[in-house]
Amino acid sequence: RPSRYDAFAMDAARIKDDMKTAGKLLSDEHRTDRYTTTIQKDIIDNIAKLIDALHMERMRRKALQDGMGNGGGGAMDQPLVPIIAELKMLKTLQQDLKARTDRFKNDNLKADAGGFDPVQQAILRRLSAQEGALAEMSTDLADKIQEITKDRKPKDTDKDKD
Repeated sequence: RPSRYDAFAMDAARIKDDMKTAGKLLSDEHRTDRYTTTIQKDIIDNIAKLIDALHMERMRRKALQDGMGNGGGGAMDQPLVPIIAELKMLKTLQQDLKARTDRFKNDNLKADAGGFDPVQQAILRRLSAQEGALAEMSTDLADKIQEITKDRKPKDTDKDKD
C-alpha cells in the first residue's frame, strides 16, 4: 500500500475509483449524461498525465544513470519519485480536483431547496474525501521535505561583513 504522500499512487487510485463510478452510472443507473462522460474523459486525461509523468521520471533516471557510467548505483539509491515530481503531481491533482469541483458546482447551481439527490451527495462525498487525502499528502510531503532539509544550513548570503 502506498504512503499517503505518494501522489502517483493516489492518482492511480483516483482513476480506479472514477472507473468504478462511471461503471456504476452506466450499468446500474443507465446514465449516459454529461456527468458520466465527463468522468470518462477525466479517466482518460488522468491516465495520460500519469503515463507522461512516469515516462519523464524514467527518462530522468536513465539520463542520471548514463551520466554516472556503469559503475555507479546512485540513481537507483534515490526514491522512485523525487520530491519535485511529487510536488508537481500534487499540484496537478489539486488543479484537477478544483476543476471537478467547479464543474459540479456549475452543473448543480439549480439544485432545488430539497437538497441534492443521492448521486450528487455521493459525488460531493467523493470530492470531499479526495480533498482530505490531498491535504494529508501535502502535510506528509512537507514533513518529508523538512526531514530531508533539517540538517542543511542556509547559504551565507552576506560576504565579508567587514
